[in-house]
Amino acid sequence: MRQLTSVDALFLRMEDARTYGHVAGLGIVDPREVAGGALTLAAVEASLVSRLHMIAPFRWRLVEVPLGLDHPYWVESPEFDPEFHIREVTLPPPGTDAQLAEEVARIIARPLDRARPLWELYLFHGVRGDRQAVLTKAHHALIDGASGAEIMTTMLDDRPEGREIPPALARATEPSPDPLALFAKALLSFRWPPAIDDADGLHDVLDRPAVPAPRTLLNGRVSSGRRVAFGPLSLSAVKDVKRAFGTTVNDVVIALCAGALREWLLAIGELPAEPLHTVVPVSVRAENEKGTFGNRVSMLIVPMPTDEPDPRRRLERAHETLRDAKERHGALPADLMTRLADFVPPVVHAQASRGLFRAVRASRDEPLANLIVSNVPGPREQLYLCGAPVETWYPVSGIASGMRLNISLLSYRDDLDFCVVVDRDLMTDPQRIIDALGTGLDELVRLSPSARR
Repeated sequence: MRQLTSVDALFLRMEDARTYGHVAGLGIVDPREVAGGALTLAAVEASLVSRLHMIAPFRWRLVEVPLGLDHPYWVESPEFDPEFHIREVTLPPPGTDAQLAEEVARIIARPLDRARPLWELYLFHGVRGDRQAVLTKAHHALIDGASGAEIMTTMLDDRPEGREIPPALARATEPSPDPLALFAKALLSFRWPPAIDDADGLHDVLDRPAVPAPRTLLNGRVSSGRRVAFGPLSLSAVKDVKRAFGTTVNDVVIALCAGALREWLLAIGELPAEPLHTVVPVSVRAENEKGTFGNRVSMLIVPMPTDEPDPRRRLERAHETLRDAKERHGALPADLMTRLADFVPPVVHAQASRGLFRAVRASRDEPLANLIVSNVPGPREQLYLCGAPVETWYPVSGIASGMRLNISLLSYRDDLDFCVVVDRDLMTDPQRIIDALGTGLDELVRLSPSARR
């Protein structure tokens, strides 16, 4: 039995009818060289079940403490029902990326069943170009970006013939904890809640940038619907740009995102004069914490140069603002999110968690940020699912009221795999953001000194 940390519990308590606490990953695979020319649900299920002992969070079931007096616990689920967790979907012809994105959007707009381990896997058939896709969906209370990438590499293989799976160690059956015992334990550790005033002082603790974020349509109330778009960018091209201009990969990513958002906001007449601000999640997982799952995250709040029309200057300003944000962040404790969450007693954690997220996303006076941009390091080597090469792997992240747009990317092989998740009522075609990212990278490549020689 393992108790959730205050940060893990925060991702549970933030959920409501419009906000979901899970994250997902979408992989496109080429099955043409496997037996029968296609992956079957039975093969994917057998592969995953054979390594469930290596993916502890997929075996955990949530147990609440009576009256919410303490944070919940994870316990080993006594039963595993593959037919519930592992499902298949067939796209209608021609199986375009837009059709796949629409189906993914529907799946991520459904909450996970808290009576079971908090994950699902979907195998898609009929994807364009004789491809298939796999979507993994797991609760953020279980994993963050870094631990999600660890699970990805555990589920997959580094060679087409697979790998030797270590045998599962015998585990004692873990009975479901007695609710009365949990209640008594919670009473012994009970703390009276302090007065909560919409996360007073949070702005100062986070040391937000001096220029406030503008209030935009991105900061409205989120609906229950989602839209999704995805596409890869060349990591080699991004690295060429960063070397040519003396910046970093993250600088180039922020500059590209700023340019894409500027183009969209200009087109709809909603571009603010001030730069948008983005939350950038940062992993604080130490080397000895790998494989422990849960959440070890902090965050930067970074002004994006959406007000800058010149792409070269946008990149220079992205470099300057990220450097300043990292310096500010370096002065803060690595466990800042944990300290903030630990301040709130579990008995009022649900109320306070929503208040904390509202304060970070859109306070009464002015928002701290307008969107999320998340960059997760992934594996550089080719990976395989049941012998089929995985071509791309897109991180499908979450949105909420006050931050109705999320741009996430994962580095895999020689690509940066981008995924946009947006409130369904905010944008009809998020693919325009993906397209603009590619156009912006082409422009920076042409502007780089090496391209002019």
